[in-house]
Amino acid sequence: MHVFEDVVVKGVDADSSELAQAGICELVFALNDAPPPEWRELFKKEAHARANELMEHARFRAGTVVVSVPLVRAAGVVEELVAIVEDTNAAYRKQYAQYLEEEAAFAQALASIDQYLVAHAR
Repeated sequence: MHVFEDVVVKGVDADSSELAQAGICELVFALNDAPPPEWRELFKKEAHARANELMEHARFRAGTVVVSVPLVRAAGVVEELVAIVEDTNAAYRKQYAQYLEEEAAFAQALASIDQYLVAHAR
């Protein structure tokens, strides 16, 4: 059985972050792990629900998330990122728990089918 561990923002990668163009910077934040595709989709939905375009267009790459942000907002973007990550973790845990329940129910159905076929074998 798989276990989901919350995604955590570990820090900003100062070496990879850059001033991409005049007044726009790309901040690269290190994560504790690369989130699964379903988690990333929930992240984008959460950002959209908050009308947070910056986070909605964030890009995930191998254990990092890249956020393009106006330089004047750079210092405060981490608070927004952490809040959306925490809410996404909660939503994903709920979704994942439902998936595990369905997976267990499916396994039980398969076992019942096997039992029936064994009992009625000729």
